[in-house]
Parts: sequence; C-alpha cells; structure tokens
Amino acid sequence: MHMKATIIFILFVIFSLKFTNAQIRTIHSKDSKYEEPELEAAFNQNKILLSLGYGAPWLGSLAPTVVGPIYGKVEYALSNTIGVGLNLAYAANNDPTNKMSTISALGRFNFHALPKSEFADLYMGLGIGYRYFNENNKFNGLRNYPFGMDLTLGFRVIIANNIGAYGEIGIAKSPFQVGITYRIQ
Repeated sequence: MHMKATIIFILFVIFSLKFTNAQIRTIHSKDSKYEEPELEAAFNQNKILLSLGYGAPWLGSLAPTVVGPIYGKVEYALSNTIGVGLNLAYAANNDPTNKMSTISALGRFNFHALPKSEFADLYMGLGIGYRYFNENNKFNGLRNYPFGMDLTLGFRVIIANNIGAYGEIGIAKSPFQVGITYRIQ
C-alpha cells in the first residue's frame, strides 16, 4: 500500500512540474519594458553537484548494529539533461551471526527530466562499477563477484541558492535514500 501511494505521489509531482520553467519574464509598462533576470535551473550544464546521503537498509539487514548505507556522490552536468558522476557507498552489519561489510564505487549516468525547473530536478540514474562484499558466513554465493550496479529514480529540490535535498528509490545498496546536495557554481 505504501509503495502504491509513493508511486502515485511521484507521478503527481512529475506531471505537476512538467510545465515549470525558468524563462525570462517580460513585464510591460506604459513607457518601458523590464526584463527580470532568468533564474538558474536546478540542474544546469557545466555545474557540479556534491551529495551526501543515508539509505534505509534492506529488510534482511535490520539488526540494531547496521551502519548505512552511507552515500557520497559527485555529478557533472554534461548538458541540461545528461549528467555523469561517481557514487561511493558503504554499509556494514556487526551482527555476530552474520557480520558483513560492503563498499562500492560506481560510475553513474543520470537523465534529468525537468531541465528548466528552477527548484526541482527529477532524474533517473544508472550506475555500474566495482563492489566489494565481505561476509563471515560460509555461503556467499553471487555476492563474491566484484561487479556492482544500481538503477534509481531520484528527485532533488534546491532549497537555498546552492543547497538542496535529494531522495532516491530503486535497486541499489538501499531501497531508498535521502540526503543533502551542494551545487558548485
């Protein structure tokens, strides 16, 4: 039920913000024409975004000694709709019956769906790269392969000049994550 409500909310946000843009508004008066400066889009070409986040652990890892996943991200805007970057993530569980830790470094490709919105940034991301997994039990199965991947849907909001918040859901080290973002001018 919660997942259905989340999906409906995300679709509502997508369609509500689809028509938001940051174009120059022209105000006409009797004798003059005033142009208000264009506001900067939430995601803009040649900008760099730094993010730090924390994710909810997968249901199988809900021991009280779980750390993370903790995320560190950097993204460079190649255009107003395409970004490339690097995701670093770490998670650990010190449960004596199933102690584990994992770290990953993934190259990331993001497609941004609201290229002209001043405050909102809706994006879909794909990450591929290296993953290390260490577990103390005897059956490790496919977890020993060093290949890592994630596929997420994210939403970023710029709250102040260059500071914002983000949230992502998807297939990654965690089913959802939230964090803060700093946009470098």
